[in-house]
Amino acid sequence: MSLPVTFAVGVRRPYLDLPAEVRAWVDRTLGEPVVEVADKQGGFSPGVAAVVAGASGHSLFIKAVGSAVNPDAIRMYREEQQHSARLPEIDFVPRTVATGELTVGEEQYAISALPAIDAAPPPHPWTLADANRAFDTVGELGDRLTPSPWPEPTGDELGRFFGGWRNLGGGDPWLADPWIAERAERFAELEAATVERMAGDTLSHTDLRADNLLFGPDRVWVVDWAAAQNAARWLDPALLLADLVVSRADLGDGGEIDVARFAVEHPALGTVPFEVNWAGVCCLAGALHGFSQRPAPPGLPTIRPWQARCADTMIAWCRRTEPGS
Repeated sequence: MSLPVTFAVGVRRPYLDLPAEVRAWVDRTLGEPVVEVADKQGGFSPGVAAVVAGASGHSLFIKAVGSAVNPDAIRMYREEQQHSARLPEIDFVPRTVATGELTVGEEQYAISALPAIDAAPPPHPWTLADANRAFDTVGELGDRLTPSPWPEPTGDELGRFFGGWRNLGGGDPWLADPWIAERAERFAELEAATVERMAGDTLSHTDLRADNLLFGPDRVWVVDWAAAQNAARWLDPALLLADLVVSRADLGDGGEIDVARFAVEHPALGTVPFEVNWAGVCCLAGALHGFSQRPAPPGLPTIRPWQARCADTMIAWCRRTEPGS
């Protein structure tokens, strides 16, 4: 299946390309030999994402990555495993069944087994019905995770990530746009103020996009908690709002959602003024634009073009909906 260019899609390793030792671990965890494999798309990890099943019909969702292609990927898998183990019981957050670490030759592998859920990410562009389902779930997530069950204060990861506007260099291609050039200094100040406002006591996903949600008939599942941290409650809804924009769901991009109006009317987004959510999208646009100007990380050939497309679409929406304009 071909996914739209707005969707986060990397180049994943097929399950059957894993070393025999890793596949044997999966067989043991499944309780029987794997006889059926369905590789999955979505996300930028170079690792495996696949649903495997045995002859009995028992199935698991397997994530596995080796250290050779991208050492950061295995670090993120381990962080996701640690975060998943610490999450409180929430009926729409899948619990890890088993994790493993293997060394095969000179390469290390991190492996996770999770329930195989009969669900799929919502398609791009977002529809209004899907958006309402997703934001209803995000609102409930905020209810469940405020105050945070983790004692750590908000870290400085958010400040390091959201630095695109303050690092906008003199030769940056965005500065050829007079609208951006006139506002670049103000956007850098807005970015600093918004990052300060991101501190809070809600355990937050901080990487909410369509590919990290699974829509089933009766519920929406929230998956991939590698970036979980304490933050302000408004942040997760604002980040998912940005995905509505990126998907070109806004009326101004030919979609069916008035995203600015949705940001005011949906309860999950209405906990803060529109200006705060708008600033969140503006800051994410600056961050992704900045990353898009860097060389691609090893094993992630699609991420920089995707970041550039996302940033361009978000800043165009910010231009159309700028508060006070």
